Amino acid sequence: MPMDPKQIGQAYDRITHLWTRDEFDRTNGVAQHERAFAFTDKRGAALDVGCGCNGRFEALLLQHGFTPEGLDISARMIELARSPELHR
Repeated sequence: MPMDPKQIGQAYDRITHLWTRDEFDRTNGVAQHERAFAFTDKRGAALDVGCGCNGRFEALLLQHGFTPEGLDISARMIELARSPELHR
């Protein structure tokens, strides 16, 4: 049975801790984003759908001249993304 958005958010709430561990590979997915940037010379607003809590793609987008805005379905991910402790 398919999950509705609320259930998906709750499922991610339960595994949020995996993205905050020291062992989390913050380089995962970066090379793919770098290749995608090569397809355009335009910069500006960028929507990071499923942004999560650690800001790794936000920083990458900023480095490449984008103005990112994050969106996530997990309340816990958003809570942590706003937390100053996570971004020290």
